[in-house]
Amino acid sequence: MALPHRMSTVVVLMLAVVAMLMEVGGSRQPRQGRRTKRGNDMCSSNSVAEYKLTFYGAWSKEKFPRMYPTSRPHAQWSKLVGRTHDKSHQMWSEGNTSSLAFKKFAEEEDSELLEMQVQGYDGVYDTFSCEPLARGEGKTSTVILADGTHSKVSFVVRLIPSPDWFVGVDGLDLCQNGRWRQKVSVNLRPYDAGTDQGITFTAPNYPSHPLQPVQKITAFFPSHMASPFYYPEYRKLPRIAHAEMQLVAQYLRRGAASSHKPNELTAEPVDCRVTEWSEWGPCSKTCGYGQRVRSRRVLSHARNGGSVCPLLQQQELCGGMSTCNWKHFDSFSQKMFGTGRRQRFNVDHRAQQG
Repeated sequence: MALPHRMSTVVVLMLAVVAMLMEVGGSRQPRQGRRTKRGNDMCSSNSVAEYKLTFYGAWSKEKFPRMYPTSRPHAQWSKLVGRTHDKSHQMWSEGNTSSLAFKKFAEEEDSELLEMQVQGYDGVYDTFSCEPLARGEGKTSTVILADGTHSKVSFVVRLIPSPDWFVGVDGLDLCQNGRWRQKVSVNLRPYDAGTDQGITFTAPNYPSHPLQPVQKITAFFPSHMASPFYYPEYRKLPRIAHAEMQLVAQYLRRGAASSHKPNELTAEPVDCRVTEWSEWGPCSKTCGYGQRVRSRRVLSHARNGGSVCPLLQQQELCGGMSTCNWKHFDSFSQKMFGTGRRQRFNVDHRAQQG
C-alpha cells in the first residue's frame, strides 16, 4: 500500500537524520579527531617540540662474555653528548673520518671541544647531555628541544674502557611526513671512531695515521681473535644499548601551546650557564716564562636564541728567570777550587813580618 505523500516525506527525513547521526557518531568523528591531532603535531617552521630522551645500556657479561671488563676499569658508559640540528650539520658519520673534537671524546671522554664546536653555529638548535652510567647496564635521560627547521638529532656515548669505541645516532629525523614522531626507538650498535688502532678494551694508545673512516663493529669486524666483539658463531652482535625519544609537548613560537602540556615549556630565550673558574693549573715551564691555564664547564647550553657560552679556558703568563737552577757558577768554582766550595785560609802575619 502506498504511503501518503506527507508521511513518506517524514519517513525519508527521519531516515536521513538517523543516517547522519550514525555517520557522525561512527566513522567520521575519529577521523576528525585524528586530523586535529595530526594538525597539532605538524613540524612547521614555527613549531618547537620537546622530547624526553632515554639511553639504556645493555652491556653485560652474559651477552658479551669475551674479555668483558670487570675491573680497572669495569664496563661502563660515558656521559651522552648530543645536539639537535638541521641537515647542514654533522656530528659524526659512518664512512667519514672523525673530527679532532670527536676524536678527543671517543678516545678520552673529553667533550670540551665538542661543546665549544657548536657555540654560535647556525645549524645547531639545542645541545644536551645525560649523566654517565657507572655500569654496563642501566638508564639515563634528559630533555631535548627541536624545531621545524632543526628536526634532526645526533648524539654519542663512549664505551669505557675502549680505544675509541662508541654508540650513537647520526642525524635521526624527528619529523616524519611533516609531523612530529610520537615515539622513536633505535637500537644502538658499537662503532670504531677510526682514530686508534687498538682492538682490545685496554689496548695502549696506538694512533691511526692517517685517520680511518668510522666503521661499525660487528661479530666479524675486526676479524681477529683478540677482538672482544669477535663472535663468528653469531649472525650479528646482541644489542649493547638502545635509546627512546618520547614526544612530551609541542609549542608554537608565539608562545601558545599546541598540545599536551601547555605550561611546561616556553619559547623564551635561555642563556648559557657555566661554572666558576677553576684554580690556576701549574706553569708549563719550571725555568723561564711559561703559561698556566684555568677553565670552567658548561652547566646548560643556550636555547631558543639565548646568549651563547663564554670562553671556557683562560691562559696567563707565569714563571720567570728566578725559577731557574743555573749550574754555570758551580762548574766554574769546581775548576778553580776543586770542590766548588768556598775555603777559608788563615794567614800568620807575624811570620811574614819576621
